[in-house]
Amino acid sequence: GRMPKVVDRAQVQLDILLAFQSCVQEKPLLKVTMRDIAAKANMTHVNVLHYYRSKEALIDAYIQYITELYSKAFEHWVEGIDEDTNMGEYLGEKFVEMLGRDSFVHSQVFTQVYVLGIYDERTHAAIQKTYGAWEESLNMTLRKKFGTDMAKEAKSLLVLIEGILLYSTNEALSKSQAKAVLAHLAQLSA
Repeated sequence: GRMPKVVDRAQVQLDILLAFQSCVQEKPLLKVTMRDIAAKANMTHVNVLHYYRSKEALIDAYIQYITELYSKAFEHWVEGIDEDTNMGEYLGEKFVEMLGRDSFVHSQVFTQVYVLGIYDERTHAAIQKTYGAWEESLNMTLRKKFGTDMAKEAKSLLVLIEGILLYSTNEALSKSQAKAVLAHLAQLSA
């Protein structure tokens, strides 16, 4: 007999999340349907529902995906800091590097999810949890690096990162402009 097809469940779930992300780039989140997502993922509607029983469940999974993705990115970013680091320059160079093209895509989608959170308590709670996870990830990584609690710095960095990403959702801020903004902020704080 034939061997059954082995399905990499995690990969299929990621493919669906990326299809969702792609759909939300093309039209508003509230207008994106599970059928749109299925078509973009080259899957049947029923198959998508097998992985995510509703659009809400898919949005929850997307929030979780972005949470984990950026927690790892923050940790990697902080690892490059040492005692001799000029934070203004480092912020400008490494932060903008971290914000590759994908982060603007994530930001466009996450901004719509964020707006949904204004009206939907469950989504709002998930976003609050994400910010908590990011703050904790930044604080933990900074604490490991500098040996002291960095909760205030972690929150400040997160606000700065989110501000730049939000400002950039309409691609109003190029990488070079983001670098310049960070350099000016560093001069202000010096």
